[in-house]
Amino acid sequence: MRCHSKLTGKNLMINRAAESLFSGQVDSLIMLIIVIFLIMSFLFTSPMAGLISLVPNLIPVVFCFGVMGLFGIPLNPGTATVAAIAVGIAIDDTIHLMTRYGEICRVEPDQFKSSILTIRGEAVPVISTSISLACGFATLLLSGFNIVFQFGVLAASTMIFALFSDLLVSPLLLRFVRLVGMWDIVAMKINKDVLINSPLFKGMSIYQIKKAILLSQLHEFKNQEIVIRQGEKTGKMYLVLSGKIDIVRENGDKEIKIQTMNPGEFFGEVAFAGEIERIATARAIEYSEVISLDSDSIEKSLRFYPRIGKKLFENICRILSLRLAQTSERLSQ
Repeated sequence: MRCHSKLTGKNLMINRAAESLFSGQVDSLIMLIIVIFLIMSFLFTSPMAGLISLVPNLIPVVFCFGVMGLFGIPLNPGTATVAAIAVGIAIDDTIHLMTRYGEICRVEPDQFKSSILTIRGEAVPVISTSISLACGFATLLLSGFNIVFQFGVLAASTMIFALFSDLLVSPLLLRFVRLVGMWDIVAMKINKDVLINSPLFKGMSIYQIKKAILLSQLHEFKNQEIVIRQGEKTGKMYLVLSGKIDIVRENGDKEIKIQTMNPGEFFGEVAFAGEIERIATARAIEYSEVISLDSDSIEKSLRFYPRIGKKLFENICRILSLRLAQTSERLSQ
């Protein structure tokens, strides 16, 4: 008959509990990071968005552990949960910032200005919610139970640090990307038949078309409002999403109507590669929605969406080649 022996005692039990807390802390943080990355990548349709969302929320975790080491706060059942809880709450502010940034980028081509406008628009709600949460956790400082007191100190200070991290770090990272939310793609209503048949979106799925439109600059024009004026220098091509645009040639006091552009049709494509002087005026003849495209903005906006960017550039090159062939044929006649 075999006998088995095992050492036990108070110190060994404490050591095992500490090891269990440490491994549990690591496991929970890793799981939280993976879940946040996957969810944010899905919500903003890009793995880069998932990575960007992690940076301002991992900095408070480092701060939390730094405070624990600096002030000698031990890892116990209370303090072990602070990091995961703080990240789970702070990610809410990051979602608000990223969503507002994506909305502003559709009307403001300068991504640096878009990041500034995002902070101006979201600073008050982000600050108010973070301070409210910090004050809520700070009430635990009144507790006479040491574990609860330590949890309150760490949670409140981590929420404040997460606030600064979101407001200072997030804009620096967002200015280098363009974001499109999955809900924007799903909610977007477009004339599918018209856009699928447009040469600009040839070979692209509805999902890719919607994403390309959302990554472009959207413009709204009232009746008789000028889109481009004859003689001005611009470097963009335009696609009509809704409404109608008249292309007219101004000759002194007279106007010669050249063509009416309907949804799915484009104009000004010759200026896609660079600024040129416009030889005609484009004017809305009813309320119209138009997107503008230029080579620089497409390259910046779609560098994280290479498949969509490749399709768009291929189609635009095909369109320009066709226009060149038609012009050469007319000149030869």
